[in-house]
Amino acid sequence: IYKKNKLYNKSIDLYKNAMTRNPRSSILLINLADTYHAAGMYDNAIETYTQASELKPLDSSIYFRTGLVYRDHGKYEKAVDLFQKAAQIDAKNYESQYELGMLYYRNLHDNRKATEHFKKVLAIKPDHPDADKIQNIITLISSQ
Repeated sequence: IYKKNKLYNKSIDLYKNAMTRNPRSSILLINLADTYHAAGMYDNAIETYTQASELKPLDSSIYFRTGLVYRDHGKYEKAVDLFQKAAQIDAKNYESQYELGMLYYRNLHDNRKATEHFKKVLAIKPDHPDADKIQNIITLISSQ
């Protein structure tokens, strides 16, 4: 409730307190890292997601979330690495493919790779909420 109301410091304190009782809880670590991310505390979020990934190295959502932090922090190449890792762990992770497509299209200006990842999104999830937008971008790129 504190995180939803943007009372990040209170939320962080509660998660840290809970961690003293259950220091190996990946769920608590992920929630704490999510709160750090929402608060713009990127280094803390990355460190905490890394701790969670050490406990659950095959949880693609942790790498995806860490990729979001790097993306929001403007560290696009590192975000790409993490989205790719998430996609390797879970081949049906269309969210990572979408983020890769958007990073290559908007930030890294590699239209070939953007198209590749957008096509994967549509192959995995044809009814993606942004399917029309994705198809329009693919069409725009191919017309250039």
